[in-house]
Amino acid sequence: MDALRPVEIYQDSSGGANWRSRVHLTRDRIVPTSFRGYRLTVAGEERTGKRATPRVAVHDGTGGVGISPRWFWQNFPKALEGGNGVATYRLFPARFSAAHEVQGGEQKTHTFWLHFGPEALAPSADAGRAPLVVAPDPATFVRSGAIPYLTERAAEDHDLWHRLTDLAIEGGDTFDAKREKVDEWGWRHFGEIWADHESKFHEGAEAFASHYNNQYDVVNGAFLQFAFQREAYRLSRGRRQSRSRDIAGAARPFGAHG
Repeated sequence: MDALRPVEIYQDSSGGANWRSRVHLTRDRIVPTSFRGYRLTVAGEERTGKRATPRVAVHDGTGGVGISPRWFWQNFPKALEGGNGVATYRLFPARFSAAHEVQGGEQKTHTFWLHFGPEALAPSADAGRAPLVVAPDPATFVRSGAIPYLTERAAEDHDLWHRLTDLAIEGGDTFDAKREKVDEWGWRHFGEIWADHESKFHEGAEAFASHYNNQYDVVNGAFLQFAFQREAYRLSRGRRQSRSRDIAGAARPFGAHG
């Protein structure tokens, strides 16, 4: 968004099909999301959509100030504004219908990039929203000895075990598919995984709300799988899951479990 005119984008919910999920219940037992997705207002004209990944630049045509948020809609509610020479990123927008409650021992991490001068207008400013990942190949990880007992997948003969773990990212019951079922999004839940195994005896039409938030096995496993196979999804899964540790507590080193 180039803020030559006043511009504002506000993401109130995930934009997903289950944006009113009871996962988002507040201490008052209400779901605070007001509408599905985001609203974009440009010079008084409003548009709507599901999931926004915006950046904003306030400039004079040659240089200015830009803001590039990472994981904008995923951490709803969020607001990004520009106009009158000012760019604003509202991490906890006051217009949300409920308070942003942070309890004792909790914290929240947000990631965004600031760009100044000509850089605010450059295409490279988009890189902050989806940065490149550089990592050794599995053989290098193994030779380093940094991760005990790590071996390359190609060197192992455990096809059944591999097929089981691959179900987390392939097919119709992946971690991502489960996340959408209960809308594991928002500033408090982003990175979480639905603990659907705890709903075996649940009765009722709505999905049983339960999280992995006190279990570090998934974080540990995702990063190990990345080192094991060097597939970017596994690294992404681990990094997003570690974001939920903001709420559950500080992440532990490899090999540690909750």
